Amino acid sequence: MVNTEQRRQLAQDLRQLAAGTIANEDFDDAYYGEGDGDGYVDSADRAVVETATRGWALYSDIPRYRLRGRHKLSAETRREVTRCVLFLGSGREYEWPEEPKYPLWHKLATVTCAAYPAAIAVLLIEIMLLVTHTKDVGFMHPIGLVAALALATAVWFRRRGHDRFWNSPAMKAWRDSGDYDVWPFLRREDYDAARRAPRLLAGATASPASAP
Repeated sequence: MVNTEQRRQLAQDLRQLAAGTIANEDFDDAYYGEGDGDGYVDSADRAVVETATRGWALYSDIPRYRLRGRHKLSAETRREVTRCVLFLGSGREYEWPEEPKYPLWHKLATVTCAAYPAAIAVLLIEIMLLVTHTKDVGFMHPIGLVAALALATAVWFRRRGHDRFWNSPAMKAWRDSGDYDVWPFLRREDYDAARRAPRLLAGATASPASAP
C-alpha cells in the first residue's frame, strides 16, 4: 500500500535530517512514534519503513546532535537520501525483497552499544580516581576494567560484524535482485522516470545534494 501523507511527512523529515535542520532525537521520535503504532517503523507502507530505517541508520542515538560539521553526511550518502525522497514522491510500491536479517550475535553487540554512556561514565570515574589517587575505592578497578572490555568488544563486533554481514552471500544475493545503485528504486528506468517528474524534491527548503 501507499500511504501518501506519511510519505510526504517522512520526505520532509529526511530532508531536514540530512541538512542538519533537525537533530537525531527528533527523527528518532518520528521513527518510533509514541509506541501506539504511529511511528514510521510501524507503517503498513514498506517504502516508509525501509527509507525511514535507512535514515535512522545515518546517526547514533547519543548524544543529541545534528548532521552538521564533523557529523555532516558524505556526498554519496546525501545522494542516497535524495533518492529516498524522490522515491517517496513517486507513488511507487516498494518492490525490493525483504532484506536479510542481522545475525543474533550482531544484534547483541548493537544492544551492548546502547550501554555506551554508562560504560564511558564508569571509565571517566575510574580515570579520575586514578589521577587523584583516591584511596579505599579498589572495588572500582574491576568495574572499570569490565566496562572498558565491554565497550571495546561491542565496538569491534559491531564494526567488523557489519562488514562481514554486508559481504555475506545473503546480502550479495539481495543486492543482485535489483539495481542497488538506484535503491530504493528497483530498476534504473523507474528512477530515471521519477527524476524527470520529481514531486517531493520541488521547493525543498533543506534539500540534500542533488542526485546524479
